[in-house]
Amino acid sequence: MGIPLDLLSTLSRTKLIQHRQTKFIIIDQNDSSMLLREIDKMSLTILTDNYSDMLLPSSSSAVRARILMNETSYLFPIAEHGFSATIKICYNDSSKKNILLFDTGVSENGVIYNAELFGIDFRTIEAIILSHGHMDHCRGLVSVLKRMLKPTDIIVHPDAFLKRWVVFPDGKKQKMPTLDESELRNYGAILHKVKDASFFPLINETKSYDKNQDHHLLMITGQIPRETSFEKGFPPQYKEEDNEKRLVPDPLVSDDQALVANIKYKGLVIITGCGHAGIVYYCVVHNSPILNLFSYKPSTLFWIVIISTSENIRYIQY
Repeated sequence: MGIPLDLLSTLSRTKLIQHRQTKFIIIDQNDSSMLLREIDKMSLTILTDNYSDMLLPSSSSAVRARILMNETSYLFPIAEHGFSATIKICYNDSSKKNILLFDTGVSENGVIYNAELFGIDFRTIEAIILSHGHMDHCRGLVSVLKRMLKPTDIIVHPDAFLKRWVVFPDGKKQKMPTLDESELRNYGAILHKVKDASFFPLINETKSYDKNQDHHLLMITGQIPRETSFEKGFPPQYKEEDNEKRLVPDPLVSDDQALVANIKYKGLVIITGCGHAGIVYYCVVHNSPILNLFSYKPSTLFWIVIISTSENIRYIQY
């Protein structure tokens, strides 16, 4: 049964609380048993967001950037259309941590500027995951790679490299910026073009899973099936079929994907980019593809949904 459109904004900010204590979430996909490890703590640092409000106070779950650096200097992050965030996974019994970058924003240098203000060292990032191939989520990628100074795994859906256009109602067309595979590789990118669900750390080359493994920290959903009538994707989007003279409709943004984590004593956390597949379909519709992957019924899950409306949040911790 569908969810009315006017409930989307409310649902995306709602915690459906069902407490549970489970060490691992068991996933059954392609006849393989896989484990999503319980994470002690996860924090996000928002590097690119649509707006900034320097007067917002910190809270128990969000530590916001300082306004004053000293008596005469101020800290003003750049706000711009798009999204980027680092994800840090920490452990209570160790100083070990894993740091990932999720998306890279719309401009070449906005994510770089904000990262420097927040003291983020790109060399500490283990991998980059792209939610999809739209420019407001990946245009800063080359600039980031230039500062990482090392080969870097990039996990991305194959359709993120499509040559796409926006066709306006009056017939005018605008070509969308695209990712250049050769350029990315020249700057150290190790591209993993994965359509189906996968995990971080990356699976081994044989693509085999050991049901006793406990190191799958994050699930990358891969392509989300579209089965609802109200999720329209991005209707003005077209893609080149043979060349730029032949454009075909491509409204669904099939490369859209999200991240899933299992937080200790709390449950599942879903982190999306734009959420073109539909935030409700990700999380609360009973035939959600994510729910089908996990051997739990919706009534036994604790869902937290994080979308890219961060209000200049520097850290979100659970």
